[in-house]
Amino acid sequence: GMDELILRDELNDSTRELAGSIQSEASIMLTLINNIVDYSKVENGELEIKPVAYHMDNLLYDMCDIVSVGIIDKSIDFIVDFSPNIPRELMGDEIRLRQILTNVLSNAVRYTTEGTIRFKVESDLTDADEVLLTIVISDTGIGMEVDELHKLFENFLMSDATSLAGHKGTGLGLAITKQLVDLMNGEIVVTSEYGKGSVFTVSIPQKIVSDLKIGDISEKYNEPANKKKKKSTFTAPDANVLVVDDVKMNINVFKALLKRTE
Repeated sequence: GMDELILRDELNDSTRELAGSIQSEASIMLTLINNIVDYSKVENGELEIKPVAYHMDNLLYDMCDIVSVGIIDKSIDFIVDFSPNIPRELMGDEIRLRQILTNVLSNAVRYTTEGTIRFKVESDLTDADEVLLTIVISDTGIGMEVDELHKLFENFLMSDATSLAGHKGTGLGLAITKQLVDLMNGEIVVTSEYGKGSVFTVSIPQKIVSDLKIGDISEKYNEPANKKKKKSTFTAPDANVLVVDDVKMNINVFKALLKRTE
């Protein structure tokens, strides 16, 4: 939070680069800690799947934003292909589904420097009130040798390929992803070709809450940037914000982050 405050100030290039490095490394460390905590919960049987009703279109938009931010400085085309017949409101563990998709999409961004990342989602009715979500995330990244694929879902292990040099990762994210998919009675499969890219396919059953469909949201997302309508800025001039934390430093950071919204 404090580093974010520094980045919001007018800085010279050298200071901004240093602050940016702090933010990047802190993000990697936070991801590692969260992964270890989740792994520990899975190992001890403490990680539970908690189904809630959620809107699939909102989840997909948020996932797209994650990729869009990650490829800003890369020569990558990001293409989405969401079936318009996916039920808009589903029942499942939204938090864990987001974690699964974030891990796989972030993996595609990390190991792809140019070309294409494609994010495809469709659903098939398996019962009167249940669908099987099929998510396919493909990229034209560095890929892997066939005999290296078995390491992807092992704890703290990464490929030995020399092409991975310089790519930061803990080797734990995809292992937890596999465990989460298993807990949600799903399946994850990966195919890859060295130097040409990888394809991750995740299949997870979800309950249907409403028959309303998401519609053709992929067309809206794929249209040229100059044709996209700018989102309205959220305003709440009379709102009060309650910040609760037992560490005074955290409260001060939060107040500072909100300062420009006054």
